[in-house]
Amino acid sequence: MDVIRLAGPAIEGVMCADYYVNILDTPANKKFVKDHEDMFKRPPEKMEMLGYESITVLSKALDMAGTETDVKKISDTLRKNKWQSPRGEIVFDQKGQAKGVTKDVVIYVKDGKIAIRN
Repeated sequence: MDVIRLAGPAIEGVMCADYYVNILDTPANKKFVKDHEDMFKRPPEKMEMLGYESITVLSKALDMAGTETDVKKISDTLRKNKWQSPRGEIVFDQKGQAKGVTKDVVIYVKDGKIAIRN
């Protein structure tokens, strides 16, 4: 991450929480990271994951709903199911906002790299 490079040693030990880091140990994330690295020769960041998540969840919802044009049926399908993502399961609330089912992860900088605090 550029922030680690730019901050240098001053960032060692700094902690924060986030809903995604590319070192999450889940099958979906491992596949996503590998595919991204194979294609772009670098690990993905959060914004790439959100784009991937959006497209894959929408395509699965369209398949499940059996339509590409019935917005109500597609919306209902999105809201009534849990969806697998590199960051874990997500659900959609009644307003259509995606919410992670899994907790945010606490991350920190250790030896100049992002690590997950257990």
